[in-house]
Amino acid sequence: MKNSEIAEMISLRNLLMQPLEIPFFQRPYSWSSKQVRLLLNDILEAKNQNFTQPYMMGSVITHQTNSKLEIVDGQQRLSTLTLILHYLDPNDNESNSGLLNQIFNHEESYANIQSNYHSIIDWFDEEDIDNEESKSFLEYLNNSIQFVIIKAPSYDDAFVFFDSQNSRGKPLDKTDILKAHHLRFIDDKTDEDSVVAKECVRNWEIIDSMKNSSKQFFLNDFMEKILGRGRSWIKGKAGIVDILEEFKSQLYSTKKDGYYSLNNYNQPPIFKKWVFHDKEGDENDELEVKLLNDFTKKREKNYSIFNYLKDHSREYLPLQITQSLEGGEQFFWYVQKYQKLYSDLFIEKRKLPSPICHLYENVIERLSFNRGISFLKQIFEGSLVFYFDKFGDEKFSEFALWLEHALFLTRYSMFSVGGVSVTSHDVDPSIFGMLTPLGDSLKLK
Repeated sequence: MKNSEIAEMISLRNLLMQPLEIPFFQRPYSWSSKQVRLLLNDILEAKNQNFTQPYMMGSVITHQTNSKLEIVDGQQRLSTLTLILHYLDPNDNESNSGLLNQIFNHEESYANIQSNYHSIIDWFDEEDIDNEESKSFLEYLNNSIQFVIIKAPSYDDAFVFFDSQNSRGKPLDKTDILKAHHLRFIDDKTDEDSVVAKECVRNWEIIDSMKNSSKQFFLNDFMEKILGRGRSWIKGKAGIVDILEEFKSQLYSTKKDGYYSLNNYNQPPIFKKWVFHDKEGDENDELEVKLLNDFTKKREKNYSIFNYLKDHSREYLPLQITQSLEGGEQFFWYVQKYQKLYSDLFIEKRKLPSPICHLYENVIERLSFNRGISFLKQIFEGSLVFYFDKFGDEKFSEFALWLEHALFLTRYSMFSVGGVSVTSHDVDPSIFGMLTPLGDSLKLK
């Protein structure tokens, strides 16, 4: 495809006349009143300085799907500009009808749209802009506001383009790319598949909205420093984890006849196949497993049974941290399972034994304001999630105590512990190395 067919300059009016659509995997419309006012002030200043010159407002990255252009990057700016245009000319249903009629998947989006529309009204009142000035402002918006529209031939190309293009809005981050990457593998031919996809997105966004103790977005930190670091270190790799590379699809789907084959990393192989019914509301979820003949204790040839697990079914999903990842719903269930385990250990602390809970709350959490301790806290949490996933509560307290002593001894023996020290294995890598499969026993040093 020629470059001229991928990217072109376009005015705001002509851009909004394109068949634009915000895909359901996008984050909510989340601009605040402050951001809306800042945008309006910037536009007014540019207009007053040079009315005839174009005002470049970055790029919009889209992907062609059927007859629509899905917005991969740019929905925050375009949604806000659509609201401004609608205020200035509510009868113009031609240039912005697509986004005006957009159905959002989040209540947050509708609340912010309503709030920001009132902010736009207030701004024009405060600036004392009369009818003639409003017409001039509208003309400037339609014709002088310019974008570079990128029509990517595939989602993969769109996600490559997005990272350095958007200088003004809230660009997608790596977890957004992973979400979109894996949603593409979910078959949407049936209503059931469509429900699964929407439930995956809903649960993903619930996790993404959580905050951890460092006040950063939970999901990105969780995938990089808990799941990603464990997966990387068990393979002997050091350095910062690239979650796009680590969590992309690595296998084609093993789904056959509506059921999934067991991943080779799962031990012991007591299941023959399984399926997870991801229904609306966690209390309705079901895990359906078909047991191997050897475990049925029946003499009949080819005898098998199905088991249904309803209570806490998510935590019994036959997945492991170190397994190869399939594209699609299994990836979302994988993240949900281990977020639940992390929460049970370190947020709700339901699965943390009392002495370890006391140690964690009164020593590690209390001291984690220190950056060196906070880095070691990440290793402590990641190691225990990894351990519990592999061995359950067998000798869990003994390992947690050993780990705490090893980590804090490292802290006291080093002048300082930094992020580079952690990612480059200056902290003893045997912490993760000792978690390789050791049969039924754990050998503590």
